[in-house]
Amino acid sequence: MGARLLAALVLAAILGGCGGNRTGDPGSTTAAPTTDADSTTTSGSAATTVPGGSTSSSAPVPTTAAVTTSSTATTLLPSTTTTTDSSPLRPDGSPRALPEPTGEPGALPASAVPWSEVDASWTLLRTEENLVLLAPDDTLYLVAGGATVHDWAPGGRRVLVEQDGGLLVVDLASGAVEGPIVFPAEGYGRARFTRPTGRDVVVATQRLDRSRLEVLRTDGISYALITDHEVPPELRMWYAVTWVYGLDGMSVTLADSEGIRRHTNRGELLWSLPSPGLGCRVLRWWTADTLLVACTDRGYAEQHPEMPPDFGWRVWSVPLDGSPARALSPSTDEGAYGGVLDGLRVGTKVIIAHAGCCYCGSTVLIDGILQDDPFLTCLQDLIGLRNGKALAVASDQQTGQYLVEIDAGGAVRVVTPDLAVLQAFSFADLGAP
Repeated sequence: MGARLLAALVLAAILGGCGGNRTGDPGSTTAAPTTDADSTTTSGSAATTVPGGSTSSSAPVPTTAAVTTSSTATTLLPSTTTTTDSSPLRPDGSPRALPEPTGEPGALPASAVPWSEVDASWTLLRTEENLVLLAPDDTLYLVAGGATVHDWAPGGRRVLVEQDGGLLVVDLASGAVEGPIVFPAEGYGRARFTRPTGRDVVVATQRLDRSRLEVLRTDGISYALITDHEVPPELRMWYAVTWVYGLDGMSVTLADSEGIRRHTNRGELLWSLPSPGLGCRVLRWWTADTLLVACTDRGYAEQHPEMPPDFGWRVWSVPLDGSPARALSPSTDEGAYGGVLDGLRVGTKVIIAHAGCCYCGSTVLIDGILQDDPFLTCLQDLIGLRNGKALAVASDQQTGQYLVEIDAGGAVRVVTPDLAVLQAFSFADLGAP
């Protein structure tokens, strides 16, 4: 009897030493495996392959000393998880949805942008490698890496960028992304934000034989089809659809092979406007109730029937109420190669920029007079009004392409002497406020 009791006590001691709480069992204080929201690294037990092709489960390596709770049970503290920052912004304040910026001389980081101060007096610049914000005092802020930008929304925070064949709306301040938006038809595509807030996106697709203009929500769903029609063969050299969105958000005014006309923001035709010339294109809002329109002068076209539509351009102010248009530039073929880019009024002077050959003569007229400043013989685009002057992208034909200001007398100031600029954007809509 004594021998049996002794044997039983020995067996109980052996079983007790092998028991206790085990990792993963109910009642264990070890955390179960979890996966971080933006990481593929999993904490907890990991499967380990051992020779022979079998796998065994190994306990995680503790990051601190083991905590002993009894002589027979040991509990390990949870191991740390490898994490990835899931913030939509990088540490420098740039949005992760756009390429990482590479650095520009003298530019502050995106985290330094005073977003509450950004308004229509600011400008967005695209360089070879970056997107840069320009403040009214010429301070530069590096907000993102290079991207193909279609437009910059009113308010200054959101950009419309092309990516993987579609469009995305990226908030430069928060990093939030809307989209994608897919071009609804084949052909050359252009897109701009609606007004006054940039809530939706207007997308134009143009082929030689067809024009289409549609308003899409930022999730890609169609809001309204404004126009979609075939272009007659005899007009295909002359017309491409151009438009401006109503400043109150309630209308769209466009020009194409069917003339200049105003539609509601749902696509219903309101009325047609008289066309002052041939092949008219809507350039911008001139005032709150007039459009800036460029057309080939009818008299020039009659006298030079052999010339293509890119010659003989004239710029007009066209009232929305159907009143007669008023010419803002003389009818001339001199310096008018490639059509008209844009126009602005600085003080009492009207500045008109033509697209043309940088080595063929001036591309800028101020009150009808051709300008001879080196930058004004190779102007790439008029952007808008800034600090009472016209803002433009222009080349000096020697060292590069820059952002410049043009005053009423034709004097030019290079705004970004250390920054080569490919494009610039403004949401100051009026050309003659």
